[in-house]
Amino acid sequence: NKEKEIDKDDKKKLIRLKSLKISVDYNLALYYDSQALFDHSHFLYKKIINENPYFIEAYIKLSELYRMRGNKIKTESYIKLAIEEHFKIKLPEDYINYMKENNGFVGTIGENYYDIWNIEDIVSSNEDYQTQEFFPNLIYFGSDGGDEAYAFDKSENMCIVSVPFIGTEEDKIKVADNFKEFIK
Repeated sequence: NKEKEIDKDDKKKLIRLKSLKISVDYNLALYYDSQALFDHSHFLYKKIINENPYFIEAYIKLSELYRMRGNKIKTESYIKLAIEEHFKIKLPEDYINYMKENNGFVGTIGENYYDIWNIEDIVSSNEDYQTQEFFPNLIYFGSDGGDEAYAFDKSENMCIVSVPFIGTEEDKIKVADNFKEFIK
């Protein structure tokens, strides 16, 4: 029984050490970024993701590096991975295709005004609005430019809903079955 306790303690120490190592690597990568040593930071971000695939910030930082290098495909790929890992979902293909071409939109389509957020802002915006706390089935991706958010509804096969930023689950209104229909 005492051996099991030691094993548990050793495992906890290893987990803490691994977390500390990842944290040190991440901070070193940020330092490399600040010194324009992008090959070094790129290596560390990839290493972090290999060690902890749930470290969302590493995906976002990699996407920023690829954007600076003009690699649109890898930029979008890492952002997509960050969002899908963070929310534990698969983003709709029509949305991904739209974002690869446009990466957001602000303006009018038909009679509707849209502020579709850049893909790299989705995780932080959902954290800022505490979406997962108040609307655990929703993933905000934009707004009407006012007090209504547009969101994917995980409980309704990723359909598009409109919901007040300050509201309840009962306030949500289905506006489209998919993203392509939403932006028509």
